[in-house]
Order: sequence, then structure tokens, then C-alpha cells
Amino acid sequence: MSCAVAVAACGAVSVYMLLSAWQLRAAWDVQVHSAVRDSVRHAADLARVEQWETDLDVVSAKVAAVEEIDRRRFDWPRIMSEVAGLLPPETWIVHMARSAPEPPTRFLIEGRAWNNQAVARFENGLGSSPHVADVQSVAMRRATEPAEGAEPGPIYSFVLESNYQVAALDANRAAPRGSAASP
Repeated sequence: MSCAVAVAACGAVSVYMLLSAWQLRAAWDVQVHSAVRDSVRHAADLARVEQWETDLDVVSAKVAAVEEIDRRRFDWPRIMSEVAGLLPPETWIVHMARSAPEPPTRFLIEGRAWNNQAVARFENGLGSSPHVADVQSVAMRRATEPAEGAEPGPIYSFVLESNYQVAALDANRAAPRGSAASP
């Protein structure tokens, strides 16, 4: 009888182990399926995040282009204002033009003056302006033709070339909101 009890006990233990293995396998299958679903959902979330990052890069590039255009749109009014404010009374401008289209904006000033000291004051004034840099005298000569409606006398013809630059205060004002440079 002890053999029968041992066989029955072994059979019971085997059935118990088999049922336990099936339960463990079923629990493992639930966990595996749950992990697969999470992985698929996570992969879809990652794909959406990557697409959002790509869209953000495109939008950021467009915003940067618009900000650069907006920042540069007042260059000529500022240049003209600086030149007009620094022009001595005995000096006048004949022609102004951009000499380099890419930043920094490089421009030429062609003018006339009654004396060379006025040209020097104008050039020094431009050099001390926060909006003008690298002022260079391209040409200066004594002209023989009198100005229209003016008394005959010596007239000096000059050409200056310089760069326009955004002053530090203007750079802070032009910084995008939320950036470190914005007030």
C-alpha cells in the first residue's frame, strides 16, 4: 500500500506541478502580452515625439528666418538717421548705396563739403556711432566745380565706406521673447 500511496502522492505532486506550471505560464503570457502592448505603444509615442521634433525644427528655422528679416528691416532707416544726425552743416550727401548685401550691411556715402575739416568731423562722428563701424575713407579730392546755387570756391568731394551694426541696446530689444537677452 505504501507503493500506491507513493504513486498517488507522486501523481498528485505531478498534477500540482503541472497545474502550477500552466498557471505560471498563463501569468507569464499575460505579462509578455502586456509588455508587447507597452512596447508597441511606446514605439508609437516615440514616433510621434520624433515627428514633433522634426516639425519643431522646421518651425524654428522659419521663425529664425522671419526674425532675421524683421531685425534687418530697419537697417536703412537707422543708417539714414545716423548719417543725417552726424552730418555737419557745411557738408551734404550726393549719393548713398549699399556696397555689400550680406550682413554686416556695408554702405557707401558720397558727398561734398566746403572744407576738409567738415569731412574729418563727419568721418569721426560716424566712427563714434554705436550703429556704424569700420569707417574708411575711400576717396577725397578737391573738386573745381562750384555747387549749384553756391558761391564759387573750393569744394571737397569724398567717398566713405562703412558697416552698419546693431547696437547692443537694439540687439537686446530685437531678441526673441523668452531668450536670455530679452528684458
